[in-house]
Order: sequence, then C-alpha cells, then structure tokens
Amino acid sequence: NSDSFIYVNSTTYTQHTISGLLPNTSYTVGVRAYTIAGPGEWTDETAMTFDIPMVEDFQVTRISDTTVRVTWQRIESDAVERYTVYYYSTSEVKRQVDSGSKNFSANVSEGVIDGLDPNLDYIFSITVTFILGGIEYEGIQIDPIVPSVQTSEPSRVDIGPIIGGVVGAILIAIVIIVIVVVVIVIVMRRKGIYSKYDVEEKELQPVHF
Repeated sequence: NSDSFIYVNSTTYTQHTISGLLPNTSYTVGVRAYTIAGPGEWTDETAMTFDIPMVEDFQVTRISDTTVRVTWQRIESDAVERYTVYYYSTSEVKRQVDSGSKNFSANVSEGVIDGLDPNLDYIFSITVTFILGGIEYEGIQIDPIVPSVQTSEPSRVDIGPIIGGVVGAILIAIVIIVIVVVVIVIVMRRKGIYSKYDVEEKELQPVHF
C-alpha cells in the first residue's frame, strides 16, 4: 500500500526493470512524462509478480568422456517456456575455462549434452524460464553439481539352458543305461533257459544196456 517512484532521466529510454518486488503480489505500475509544461497524466497498469520455482531433482550422469545425461523434475505449469542447463569448468593443467548452456523444451525432463572437453571437470546447473504476460522470466540457477559416473550392471549369465542341457544329457544317459541293462537281462535269461532245456532234454534220453 506504499507508493514508490523511479525517475528515468532519458527522453529515448522506453523500458525499465523494477526489482526487489514481493512474489505473488499485485502491483499498479504507472508511467508519465515530464515536460517543460510539467508532469503528464499517469498511464496506470496492474501487474502481478510471480514466484518462479527452482528446478528440483536435477541429476547429471557422465556416459562418456565428452557426453553427459541430465534429468530433472518437470514443473507442471503452462507458463513454462524452457529449461536451460548451464555448465562450466576449469582445469589447472590446461589453464582453460570452458562454459556453455543448452536449452530444452518445456515438455521434457531429460536430455543429453555432448561435445564436452574430456580433459576438463565440469559442473552443471539448471534454470527454468516462464512466459508471463508475454515477457520471459528466468528463474534462479540451482547450486552447481558434479556429474556422477554411469555404472553398468554386471552381466548376468542365464544358466537355465545350461541346466536344461545337463539334465537332458543325464536323462538320455539313464535311458541308454536302462535299455542296455534290459537287453543284457533278456539275453542272459534266454541263454539260461536254453541251457536248462538242454540239460533236461539230455536227462530224459533212454539208457541202453
């Protein structure tokens, strides 16, 4: 409910940024010109400030010497225009600074940044940009983080086919052994019957004196 005035000492300047306002607050902003004849009429317009949230759950994973994958939690708002990932690094060996940024559309929550210098150690941050009343507003960058290293899962050996093959071989061997034993028993029995028959036949032959 307090009044505040900002004087812009220019006849050609047509825009000005007002900072330090409270978020989620309605303000009435007016502009008027000063001439030799004195001040003109106010041109009043109501403006609403918004508290642009910071991006949460931001993660960076190194997938190669020159490439990282970035992920974050999307902000559910139709006013979101884009996400911007910033990266920069220094190296005591090369005494070189590399920095850059990459924009991602509002409907995604992950992306890839490539072309990084393999000899530098990078840190990454992210912001979100809103469009409010036709004007773009970029939020505050989160604290920079270092990328984690992608870990590959240990290879798993499928022992199912191996076990199946071993069991199958054992079953086949058992079947073969059973067949062989049966054949041997049959042959032995037949031989035993014929031998007994020959003995009995010889015993029944008449004896001549």
